[in-house]
Amino acid sequence: MSSPLLDMLKNAVQYCDRPLLLPILAVEHEVTKYKNRLIKADRKINKLQDATGQHEYRNLPVGNPLELDFPATTRTLNYENKRISICAQHFGNSLLALESIGSFQLQVKQHNEEVEEKIREL
Repeated sequence: MSSPLLDMLKNAVQYCDRPLLLPILAVEHEVTKYKNRLIKADRKINKLQDATGQHEYRNLPVGNPLELDFPATTRTLNYENKRISICAQHFGNSLLALESIGSFQLQVKQHNEEVEEKIREL
């Protein structure tokens, strides 16, 4: 069975000896997934702006929002708002994960330097 994360790992096989590879790939997968969802939400909101004419672009026509299906329009806006909020939350979580990975990487580096120093002392 194939998955995006497994495919990413197969493509990075030359780095498999690095302990932080899998967490970094997992974060990259999450960021990509939610970036794509954010792009979809942006497209839907742009379509609604075009349909309603609710924008500040002088070169685009200004529509009449009263001619639209109000329940469908508000349903779409509410859904996309929820989608964007979830994306923002996942981006924040990804940032925290990257900070933790960076901190762990520094700890590993310091540990390795200490071990190398002890070896030299022998």
